[in-house]
Amino acid sequence: MAQNEKDEGDNKLSAEREQPNDETKQGNGTVDFRTRYAARLPDHLHDCHDCGAKPGEIHQDGCDTEVCSVCGLQRLQCLWIGSCRGHDKAFARWTGLWPGIAEAFVLGMDLNEFMESGAYQFFFIKPGSGDDDDRRTE
Repeated sequence: MAQNEKDEGDNKLSAEREQPNDETKQGNGTVDFRTRYAARLPDHLHDCHDCGAKPGEIHQDGCDTEVCSVCGLQRLQCLWIGSCRGHDKAFARWTGLWPGIAEAFVLGMDLNEFMESGAYQFFFIKPGSGDDDDRRTE
């Protein structure tokens, strides 16, 4: 397949995802959140923008995109202030999508709502990683 044919196919797919149809419209004629937001989700997985990890790979040390498996926030901040112990790099590996974007989509939230609500904790903190006293140093 020629590159321009592939680009045309990708553009068509994106345009189709952005266009509401009768199945995606709610009773009042508005398009539901997930349909609107899906148009912004990537069509394919990407390498990590900071450390270059491929989907499924562990982030490089010091990557600003890695999520801490102890507190669920940016791992780089934990390293700077030394607040979390027991981080599992394999649990926090790069998925190919920006951290939280898929989870927020499933919950019908945007990424800001996902983080502000605390929902990130259910996805980014490794279960059974110990009591808060064992994981965090203040």
